[in-house]
Amino acid sequence: MTLSLLNYFNNFRQHALASSENNLFQIKSSVHNLLALSHILLRCPQQHSKSMINDFSSETLECLCARLIKESVKTDMDISNETYGKIARTIDSVSQKKISKDQATSEPLCLCMTVDECTASVIRGVSNAMSEPPFDAIKDKSTASKRPDAMISMYEQLSFGSSLGFGEAKIAQPRTNNHDLCHDLLRLAMFCKETIDKNYLTGCISFQIHGFTYNNYLLSHAVTTRWNLYHVGDSKVGISSITCRVSTFVSLKKLVILIQASEILGVFVNLVLDKDRPQLINSRRPSHPDIHKLIDST
Repeated sequence: MTLSLLNYFNNFRQHALASSENNLFQIKSSVHNLLALSHILLRCPQQHSKSMINDFSSETLECLCARLIKESVKTDMDISNETYGKIARTIDSVSQKKISKDQATSEPLCLCMTVDECTASVIRGVSNAMSEPPFDAIKDKSTASKRPDAMISMYEQLSFGSSLGFGEAKIAQPRTNNHDLCHDLLRLAMFCKETIDKNYLTGCISFQIHGFTYNNYLLSHAVTTRWNLYHVGDSKVGISSITCRVSTFVSLKKLVILIQASEILGVFVNLVLDKDRPQLINSRRPSHPDIHKLIDST
């Protein structure tokens, strides 16, 4: 990031702070402003707020989005027709009850030894989905607002370690509730920023599911420029009821997009080296303490 871009962001944040002193924000049109109060710059291709365009210019924002997507998403990643065929045949055999689920989960795991790590992680995910894990209801509803709908965590021996990502989900409705979706996006950003600061991470990945589609997001901490960058990818995947109908979920296009997401997780989300941690600590910027109170709920 150049110094001029940092100045643009500082000006944008100062304007957001000034607006917050006298007015509540409409979250659908001001989610960029709300995130800026916590030193997070949200970049969505062709979805920037008017105030953001005034401070940065539309051309500058679109160029930044295109550059970041190019740097973070490997569009040349692919899965061979042979590998995809084996996965599809295994899933089809399960749906037709030609093989047991135990056999169906073991065959993909053997296939993992013949592919790269990103592809293997996706295959393992599909294999786990076929085992139909239970989804127990949350008994303590009072903590629901403090937790994301999903978490991606390190698994260290017999316990979970640092959180590397988060997810929020909403069922499809006849009329899209953009207000709730923006609230979820705001929550994802804050969860990601908190885990980056707490666990000394280089970044945090998140995803947002709405009905049968999902989007990937990447929040990375720019140490040298002392600000947080919220990079929104443009990946979308049609999702069916995975645990019940895996066969309708798996397609070549969807697997490739998931492989790209796995690559992003492996490249951009890592622990900061001990020698770089003091610099990371010094470059931290606090989150706004009452950001949800600035939202107009009417």
